[in-house]
Amino acid sequence: MAQRTTVTRRDPDIDAIIALTDVEKAYIAGFFDGEGTIGLYHHKRDGSYGVQVAITQTNPRVLLWIHEVFGGSLVHGVNKDHGYDYDFYELTWRGVDKAGVFIKRILPYLREKREQAELFLTYDSETDDDARAQIAAGLKAMKGRNRFKDGTIEHQTSLPGGIRDGELH
Repeated sequence: MAQRTTVTRRDPDIDAIIALTDVEKAYIAGFFDGEGTIGLYHHKRDGSYGVQVAITQTNPRVLLWIHEVFGGSLVHGVNKDHGYDYDFYELTWRGVDKAGVFIKRILPYLREKREQAELFLTYDSETDDDARAQIAAGLKAMKGRNRFKDGTIEHQTSLPGGIRDGELH
């Protein structure tokens, strides 16, 4: 059971975002590729969809830096699910406007989550509820696509370094 203990919210620092170097944006994108999530969540009570982009870690150093630049909500909590307690940190952006600022800056550098990010950004311009529901379903389908199975990585496409269709070539 995860217990949330502290939430710190801040607005993005536009000057800091503009000042990011390509190397810094690429680093953040790689970090997000490995540790982040993109989601559109259906609210059953009113039928609407909520947008959230998040990064979760047990070490706050990189999240604190990203939080200083891009803002968002930084949660510190204690996870008690595994028979021992450990701290976790989660940085989230809710809403297309806030999450979109983050995703648009790192999009050119994303690899693993690029297709999800591109689909996520189409949600912003879509006004039809049925189309938005299809985008949400597409994102959900993408989440489970690259999973470990029997010690190998299943991938639909070729990846850098010679990994293709779950095998090293």
